[in-house]
Amino acid sequence: MKKVILYGSKDKNSPWLEGFQSHPDGSLEFDMSGVNVFEMEKEDQEITWLNLFYSKLNELCKPKEILESQFEDDDPLSIYYKYVDRLWDRLKQYCHLKSQVEQDFFDLYCQLCLHHTGEDAFLPALIPHVYVNWSFSKQKRSMNEEPYVVDFIFKSPAFESNNLDYS
Repeated sequence: MKKVILYGSKDKNSPWLEGFQSHPDGSLEFDMSGVNVFEMEKEDQEITWLNLFYSKLNELCKPKEILESQFEDDDPLSIYYKYVDRLWDRLKQYCHLKSQVEQDFFDLYCQLCLHHTGEDAFLPALIPHVYVNWSFSKQKRSMNEEPYVVDFIFKSPAFESNNLDYS
């Protein structure tokens, strides 16, 4: 069963459901407004910068840029390295506007990733403004826990940071 992480609302207090579509295999696809949605195949899946980048690729690059990048370079990561700054800029917008500490922390992590021996695409992503324990049904939420928003999440089995209850 796929898991979903909701993140990044700049001006809304909570995500809202606009509709859903059921598939022949029994899975449901939700249409959410006010947030970004990241789908994971497994609950303990690490979320790298590359995973996050490709989940937002169509919003970060025009289709023409994607095609041109594929023909310009044989390196499969060339489009990532060319446009990852757009991802980081967009994610930084989700940090609390009045918290310089949040913004500085996010900048520092991105800078450290950038200076990591050219393998930053495979490092764990730092995702700002994440909705935790957010489900449309109280029965699906953890016992006695209401939904809340955390400043950041970082999912990596290497750091045992995969214990996140999300819908």
